[in-house]
Amino acid sequence: MDKILVVDDNKNIRFTITEFLIDNGLTPVESPNGSIAVDIFKKEKPLLVLLDLKMPDMNGIQCMK
Repeated sequence: MDKILVVDDNKNIRFTITEFLIDNGLTPVESPNGSIAVDIFKKEKPLLVLLDLKMPDMNGIQCMK
């Protein structure tokens, strides 16, 4: 099944998005920051990434690069 990577430093936002995806038959993978997201992206190769742009360790633009 195709995975969707959810990247946000706010755990409540990640939870809400993840629950929505699960309720709609999708497979979410969570990351609390951009650094971890890069590693997960390389390993899991998700179909889609939902990415917060404002995060403390690495912002969304840096993460996309």
